Amino acid sequence: MINVSEVIRDPDFCTSFRIVRQIGSFTEGYFVVESTEQKDVLGVVDPAPGKTLEVSAESDRATNVKNFYCLEELKVSPDDSISDFVIYQNIKYKIFKVENYSDFGFFLGFGVEGE
Repeated sequence: MINVSEVIRDPDFCTSFRIVRQIGSFTEGYFVVESTEQKDVLGVVDPAPGKTLEVSAESDRATNVKNFYCLEELKVSPDDSISDFVIYQNIKYKIFKVENYSDFGFFLGFGVEGE
């Protein structure tokens, strides 16, 4: 298998972003944060095809989705925490899907803006 981790760290492709992981528990239906871990990483960020569209009775809302390729594992609602956030260019993205390509040297997370 080809390991593409060098491309993820290549200055011609990569940029920096911050992964934010909140640890806590659910109490009476609400998530209570007990600690927060933050890690600055290098990776590749690109826009997902198109925008996602949320349709409700009140209105339609289009949101931006970005792909985050990095060497750090991103998580979606693991035990004792909620899904990771990524801060990129001062915009917060909630990770809603993760693909594990660790056999090829990277992880891919899909994040939606503003969650």
